[in-house]
Amino acid sequence: MGIRMNKNKGKQPVLVLEGDVDISIAADIKTRIMDVMNETDSLTVDLGGVERLDISCVQLLCAANRSFEKKSKRLNVITGKGDSLCRTLLGSSGYDAHDGCPEKKCRACLWKKGDRNDG
Repeated sequence: MGIRMNKNKGKQPVLVLEGDVDISIAADIKTRIMDVMNETDSLTVDLGGVERLDISCVQLLCAANRSFEKKSKRLNVITGKGDSLCRTLLGSSGYDAHDGCPEKKCRACLWKKGDRNDG
């Protein structure tokens, strides 16, 4: 498991998550996201190195996305090589790559292709 924040001067910060990303580290992820939200207009979460992801972290990222939107800020997710892992979990949890989450609470869904930034 690994969590690190890359903050390069003049660039958008990137929260890099690696290994097992589950409920045991959700509080740490939330703290880091909320701290950065107060310092910047956008944050990218890189899930490319995630080997295991549970629904608590998906829900945490969705809640963070709503918080960012309320402040007119942007949260991006990069799935990279972890894309198939994310797709499997999201699909079995009611999230759809073409339609986003069932609740439709966000203007830009982190999981909906076309809304997210996989750059």
